[in-house]
Amino acid sequence: MKLEAFDRIIQWHRHLVQPHSSKTELARKEHIFYILLIGSLYLASVAALFVGGSFIQHHLNQQNFHGASPGLIAIILLSLLSLYQISKQGRPRLAAQIYLTTLWLITVYTSLRWGALLYQAVLMHSLIIVFAGILISTQAAFIITIITSSIIILLTHLQANELIYYDQLWRQTPPHLGNAIVVGFTLGILALFSWLSNKEIARALKKAQRSEQDLKKERDSLEIKIEQRTQQLKQTQLEKMMQWQRFVDMGKITSGLFHDMRNYLTSVTLDIELDENRRALATMRQIKTFVQSTQKQLGNENHSEWFSPATEIRELLTLLKHPARKHRVKFVFKQHSTKHIYGPVSIFHQIIINLLSNAIDACSHQRPMSAKSHQIIIAFSKTNSRSIIKIEDSGCGISAQEQTQVFKPFFTTKNRSNNSGLGLFLTRTAIEQHFSGKISLTSKPDLGSIFTISFPHSIQPAKKPNS
Repeated sequence: MKLEAFDRIIQWHRHLVQPHSSKTELARKEHIFYILLIGSLYLASVAALFVGGSFIQHHLNQQNFHGASPGLIAIILLSLLSLYQISKQGRPRLAAQIYLTTLWLITVYTSLRWGALLYQAVLMHSLIIVFAGILISTQAAFIITIITSSIIILLTHLQANELIYYDQLWRQTPPHLGNAIVVGFTLGILALFSWLSNKEIARALKKAQRSEQDLKKERDSLEIKIEQRTQQLKQTQLEKMMQWQRFVDMGKITSGLFHDMRNYLTSVTLDIELDENRRALATMRQIKTFVQSTQKQLGNENHSEWFSPATEIRELLTLLKHPARKHRVKFVFKQHSTKHIYGPVSIFHQIIINLLSNAIDACSHQRPMSAKSHQIIIAFSKTNSRSIIKIEDSGCGISAQEQTQVFKPFFTTKNRSNNSGLGLFLTRTAIEQHFSGKISLTSKPDLGSIFTISFPHSIQPAKKPNS
């Protein structure tokens, strides 16, 4: 029961000091003013009880009472209640101005009546200056300070030269409990303000820390979103570049494709005219294989499936037969395994065609004296955990300095008008992203190059065709 009653009192006080302004700064000042008013009312009520009791005791003892007038204390109480009502009606700034003005006038009267250097008056002047800075503005606090200092100096001069009479009885009489209560009242207000000021500072710091944490979370979230969006854009751009490179590669071998296709059709026509149906059928099968290989290369489907690298490489050698023959290059395919791998077939085609095209170009740039011995060896093998493809040429080779750059975008050792410098970069990216594989290079100038590709078996699905 006691705890419930205490909670109700706390809730009631929170309701009393609840600000109504929607603006943060005005609400803060309004909240402080309500606390000061409520605190002043409590302290004034305590002072009224002590002053009233002391006044009654002096009256009963037929002694003169020299403390604060009970009537004045009652007026102060009523004034504080009125100011609270004015503030609650939506005019807290006006109530604060009246509060400080009234308090200042009372203090000036106290200085005039009992001396400019009365300790109580000095404390009250200090209190008013501090309140003005908090409730109104810093400029108002400076103005009040200048006016108050001028009045105190003037009154001190006039009272010291006995040009103005003031009551000095408080200096001659022994300490009085009423005076101590008034001083305690002032010190209590100062303590209340000190507590309130520290509370507001702590609240502001806590709010600033919370805002900083929220800002940091928002920044981190934004960075993550930007990074994700950047990765998406990079991936999209990479896919477009790979598609573009695919058509570029096919464009380079287009003339050879149509040349071989024309030869096949001519052969079929002659075989049919000579009634060599068996040979014509074999040629048609070659044309079918040729067309299927071309479709796979031009297709834009990147779905993964099980396939035989050896079978696909043989089909690709058919596509590259014409440019190889043009540059007097011979393909040698060494198959030491029938292992299947898992991945997108069209991407695999792009990887192999790019490497074989580079090998043909390297052979075409070799010295003429060694041109008759050019050959490209494609070897397919496997280990316990990886499938390995090696493409070895007898071309011009790559210097040690250039080997560190060949897989970087836009780097090329060829004529830039005919080459973008993206081929090996996209090849390595495709191997890493679509097959989780690796590619390496060993080369010596004038002796040729070896590109080695390895694909791990561990990323393959559980079900696979018989190998």
